[in-house]
Amino acid sequence: MIGLAVLCAMLTLLLKETGGKYTAALVAVGGVGLFLFFLRRLSPVADLLRNYLSDEGMEAVSGLLCKGLAVGYLTQIGGDVCRDLGAEGVAAKLELCGRAELLVLSLPCLRQLLQTALSLLPS
Repeated sequence: MIGLAVLCAMLTLLLKETGGKYTAALVAVGGVGLFLFFLRRLSPVADLLRNYLSDEGMEAVSGLLCKGLAVGYLTQIGGDVCRDLGAEGVAAKLELCGRAELLVLSLPCLRQLLQTALSLLPS
């Protein structure tokens, strides 16, 4: 991953110096390549986490946790790519949408937590 990132950075600098119109495309292709490589390496970790949580009897939480982590990482990576391409406003809006999605994902868990708390209160 480091080699691909350094290669893309060097090629981007070379293209900028020569007045390159393809600099943004190179940044995008390099970012997507790094992300795909990262996803391939992340798969065993996700399986391990899912197996551990299912062994502990937390199947519902493991799905929610994996979805939340995926949303968080994807919006951060997408925002960083947008910033690299000079679209700061788009990056900010993407990250805001990611936060809203995390809120929506957490609502069922929050509802269950409130129900549990209310059931513990004396009547």
